[in-house]
Amino acid sequence: MVLEAQALNKEIVFIDIDNTLWNFAGALYQKLIKNKYFVPAIEFWDWHFYKNYISDKEFKRIVNEIHLEQEKYEPFEYSMLFLKELRKMGFYITIVTDRINDSRYTTERWLVKNHLDFDKLIIAQNKKEFINNRVFLVVDDSPVMLSVALRKKVLYTGLEYSWNKTLKQYVPLWNNLKSLKEYVELAISGNPKKEVYL
Repeated sequence: MVLEAQALNKEIVFIDIDNTLWNFAGALYQKLIKNKYFVPAIEFWDWHFYKNYISDKEFKRIVNEIHLEQEKYEPFEYSMLFLKELRKMGFYITIVTDRINDSRYTTERWLVKNHLDFDKLIIAQNKKEFINNRVFLVVDDSPVMLSVALRKKVLYTGLEYSWNKTLKQYVPLWNNLKSLKEYVELAISGNPKKEVYL
């Protein structure tokens, strides 16, 4: 991936899928309730909200089930335009998501079906391992990804949720992808690319 981006002379952006390009939390909440796991409402979730209600194994099973059904869900309204704008900015768009490899086919079909522009799709069990100093920007909702990006001095932003809102003291978080896109434009104009790697 790095060699591909270098050959094209493009900066890399990492874009998450769940709770970045579509409402994964909403689908997860509905699945949990359907399976008789009466978790708190989404606005009260923290990163490990499910721990007192469901086993890790069962939680992962339900998450995997949603990912395998990805094609039946709609992306956020601005997702297509957001990725098109990143393309216009000249970025190499890498979609990076924590999923089982069996979900690759349906994930890729969902991206194509909804005209969500990308150069590379990485399906991984531990996506933070892919962040390096060739990455210009990470767009994600995960506090874990935030800590890695900060440590590696990579620009980081995402949509704001109950499980990451305390991170606003460290990084900008937004209510929608349109506002996030405008922030990226300002970050590019205000930060020459060479300074990102200092």
